[in-house]
Amino acid sequence: MNKWLLIVLAVLVACVLLPNTPLHREIPTRDSGVFLYIGQQILDGKIPYRDVWDHKPPVIHYINALGLFIGNGSVWGVSFLEFGALYLAGVLSYIFTKRALGVAPAIFGVIACFVTLTLLLGGGNFTEEFALPCQFAALYLFWQSEQRGDYSWRGFLIGVTAAISFLLKQNLIGVHLSIVTFLLLTRASQRRWHDLFFHLTTIFLGAASIILIVGLYFACQGALNNLWNNVFEYNFAYFITTIGNRTTALVAGLVLTSLSGMSILALVTWFTGVIYMLRDKSEIKDKKALLLLSLVNLPIEFFLVAVSGKAYSHYYIAWLPVFTILTSFFAYVFTVRFYPRLRTASKMARVMSVYLWVFVFMGMIYWPGTTLIKQMVTLSNARQATGHQMAEYIKRSTNASDYVLIWGAETSVNFVACRQSPTRFVYQYPLYTRGYQSVALIKEFLDSIATNKPVLVVDTSPSNELIPPLDPIAREKWSLASENYGILPAMDSVFDYIASNYRLKEKVGQEQWPVYVYVEE
Repeated sequence: MNKWLLIVLAVLVACVLLPNTPLHREIPTRDSGVFLYIGQQILDGKIPYRDVWDHKPPVIHYINALGLFIGNGSVWGVSFLEFGALYLAGVLSYIFTKRALGVAPAIFGVIACFVTLTLLLGGGNFTEEFALPCQFAALYLFWQSEQRGDYSWRGFLIGVTAAISFLLKQNLIGVHLSIVTFLLLTRASQRRWHDLFFHLTTIFLGAASIILIVGLYFACQGALNNLWNNVFEYNFAYFITTIGNRTTALVAGLVLTSLSGMSILALVTWFTGVIYMLRDKSEIKDKKALLLLSLVNLPIEFFLVAVSGKAYSHYYIAWLPVFTILTSFFAYVFTVRFYPRLRTASKMARVMSVYLWVFVFMGMIYWPGTTLIKQMVTLSNARQATGHQMAEYIKRSTNASDYVLIWGAETSVNFVACRQSPTRFVYQYPLYTRGYQSVALIKEFLDSIATNKPVLVVDTSPSNELIPPLDPIAREKWSLASENYGILPAMDSVFDYIASNYRLKEKVGQEQWPVYVYVEE
């Protein structure tokens, strides 16, 4: 890979990440705050799920632990790992698409990928980011395996990348499911049963080896049941939603990624690719395996992202690998089919072609560029500013050994203030999630705060409509605007305990978070 391309890619990745670094964020976002807090707990000897509750699989927590170790407790260490992951994804994407489709399509696809990422990376430190190298590596290994007609160790590595992606987030294995589907379709149609068995076995062994190692580790720590409960049982309940919500999530993702034009180009190429496959076009004859894979992969990715019914922007990062292939194919077909004709075309036609590509490029970067500038200028919203103010308040008002309960989902405050939560429920969504919540969980939560006696309880409900206020008058006026969450009667014991043992001291920040202080007996 040309050194200048490596430098340009590094600059591109840095620009995408810059608004999400500590340089521009006073406090991490909600998801990032949870990962960072658990990462710090790991460095302190704690085990995820057993000692700290979260519903994400374990890899993201250990990535954050590694980043904090590298940064000596600073979030910059995690930002460094983010840069490395995205840079590696870009390199793999370019090398893979260059060898498969050529230089120009590869450059076009990589630029489209990272320009679109700007629209999706609100806050950073997401599981989807760290899965990108695994997804592009799997695509590269697949392409090499098909070129050589041999999976063997490459199939094993595809399985390894599948396991890592799955252990980052369960729905990030769309690329790998597509590879398995491709093998089933092609090998079965050709009656190559021996090859099918061997290829699938190597992939399975690669995935199983990683899953087994991780499972044994948590079993030895007495946390395997907790892992299953948090990561699988909770998410089964979390993903219960309507077809309407899933459709809305799908459409929202297509609209968001259309701001760079990437979803539009991908869909056009997908439909065109179906026609090309049916007509057996000679231009793509040696690219059929890759094209078929992308045709299979796109609907799988759409389903896996939309299944939760949630329209968080970072969810759509999972679409970028298949979008990159399809947009690269778009550029490839142009260079193969239309570019040669321009050599003999009139001067006006060549000029119009140049203007067309300039228009496409400018349209591709306009909204992402505007988004990037806004992110650079707007340092934080009111909730994040209040979180930063609260973290500073806690540092001044408590000792390093004191427990502080953040009532809500702002775990980043615990992390920034360097104060431990008195309970493993560092955010309380599991106590409210229908299909998962239980009296036993509420009792565990109450017992932990009664035992550890946090010196402060910070009510973040003014910034989160899913969280019931601690103030009884405010709670009477509050209504839960979500079909996925509910309040069990057993929560009254928690409200009563806090009301009996804590008094309102003051309200802090733009969002006016109430701070309750423990009343000595």
